[in-house]
Amino acid sequence: MKIAALILGIIGSLASFALGSKWYTDYNKYKETAESLTTAAGKLGNAEVSASMSEFNTIGHASYALLACGVIGLIASLLVFKQSKMAAIILVLAAVVPAVFTAKALIATFILFVAGALAFLVKPKMANA
Repeated sequence: MKIAALILGIIGSLASFALGSKWYTDYNKYKETAESLTTAAGKLGNAEVSASMSEFNTIGHASYALLACGVIGLIASLLVFKQSKMAAIILVLAAVVPAVFTAKALIATFILFVAGALAFLVKPKMANA
């Protein structure tokens, strides 16, 4: 279980970091265009474009959470061998926090959730008497 939680935690962390970096670069690349579209849509009274731009901004903010949770998930994956219960809680939180911004983040972070569940099932070593 420990090895499976470690491997899934590393894969989930890399997936979270990769999606976060993709969203971050896309957000910064198209930010000025999105702002000009939002301004033009506001002048024309187009609510659909404004809603789409709001979702674009939300994904931009979620990219920061994905990047941070990717790093935190990697550290928590390495903690599975020492403190599995704490690592499980951190892995589950690293999976859920980006989803607070947008549910699309679960594409990458669901693997962290599975790793957290496996880490929670790890039995602690019994001390030799």
